[in-house]
Amino acid sequence: MFRVLVLIIFTPVLAWASSQTVACSHPQVCNLINDMAPQMQASLPEAMNGDPHLYSPSPSSIKKYLNVDVLIAAPLELNPWIERIVSMRKKQNKKSYILKRKDFDHLKVSKESLAHFWLNIDSLCDAHSQLNQFFDFKQMECPYLVFKNQLAIELAKWKEAIFILGHDAMTTLLISNGLKALPIVGGGHDHEIDSRTMKELVKLTQSSQSVVWIEEPPLHFPYSVLIYKKKQDLLFKIKVDGVIGESPTKVLSEFITALKGAKQ
Repeated sequence: MFRVLVLIIFTPVLAWASSQTVACSHPQVCNLINDMAPQMQASLPEAMNGDPHLYSPSPSSIKKYLNVDVLIAAPLELNPWIERIVSMRKKQNKKSYILKRKDFDHLKVSKESLAHFWLNIDSLCDAHSQLNQFFDFKQMECPYLVFKNQLAIELAKWKEAIFILGHDAMTTLLISNGLKALPIVGGGHDHEIDSRTMKELVKLTQSSQSVVWIEEPPLHFPYSVLIYKKKQDLLFKIKVDGVIGESPTKVLSEFITALKGAKQ
């Protein structure tokens, strides 16, 4: 009986996937779609090398984005260039959807941090719900909720630490779990670091609390920031964008693994 029900639920997905081509604007959008329905084989038209925030699609990539049956895009704060392509597709009456970021009214974080939906389970589940509705998958509750408790338990062990972030991608995760985090505003994307951030950096690094530095390759801490890193401070290098073909929770899993290793 259970097998029959499973087939009834997923048959529309299989039928839909077999007749449509799906492209996405970010590796983690592809990973979420393919985790929900592997048969869709959602893909990026081309690899995004270097800083994804500075990425600009090539003419051949734009052509592929325009020709696929369905385009699913990350929130515009991550891929602002996709808006024009979606607008062009709309004139051609082609299906497109831009994921909406989940806002947390009680958190003072940037819109760009909120747009990194795979770095916060609530945001990831919200994106899962949006795709569920768009594709009419009729799937049940978000499968990533089981990871949320594990994440909270591990992060709770770092309540007394200060996190210095090379960018703001992981700010939402840390602050929503009650941790102190300072994103280096302007630390990446060729922007100047503002004086307010530098003053806060000096203040935090002079405290007696443990300091954890998180670098997000290909972005790196500039020398003007790294000079405040003490010998006993921890430094983690987390590739927050991940790569296509992984689980949507892979980046968070690797982060937790790094934290556990540091506690041993």
